Amino acid sequence: MFDMNGFDFDSQKGMEEAFKTYFTEIAKNKEIINYMIRLTFVSCDYEKKEIVLSVKPEKWMTNPYGIIHGGISATILDTALGVLCRYYARGKMTPSMSLNLSYIDMVWPDKPVYAVAHLSRVGSKVNYGSAYLYSEDPNKHLVEASGTYFVLDD
Repeated sequence: MFDMNGFDFDSQKGMEEAFKTYFTEIAKNKEIINYMIRLTFVSCDYEKKEIVLSVKPEKWMTNPYGIIHGGISATILDTALGVLCRYYARGKMTPSMSLNLSYIDMVWPDKPVYAVAHLSRVGSKVNYGSAYLYSEDPNKHLVEASGTYFVLDD
């Protein structure tokens, strides 16, 4: 498990450093789904409470119809929201309490996909946010999600 303690949780620079380190370290752990999906940190915005991740969908992620399985999309969005919650919880674990998804359009395996997550509520016990996937056009959401995350005490 990646320890986020020791990072600066109060600045854009600290946020970027935490996420770059987190996704570099997660990419080394072959025993977790994040390794298999190969999520990549793209950017973040401290003031907006936002993160952008990318993934190049692979053939193994598809369902029998040749589109990306809904569970993969859910995992990508849950990860984006979860890691963002964890940062704003100052490194504390933030397991999902609920994740609601709307599958708007198909996610194809031949194009990069981007996950954008934003927190609208950061509390001492519960965080809430929304996220979406897009491929070529950031205004054309393929999957949208909203999630609630519990902040665990140390």
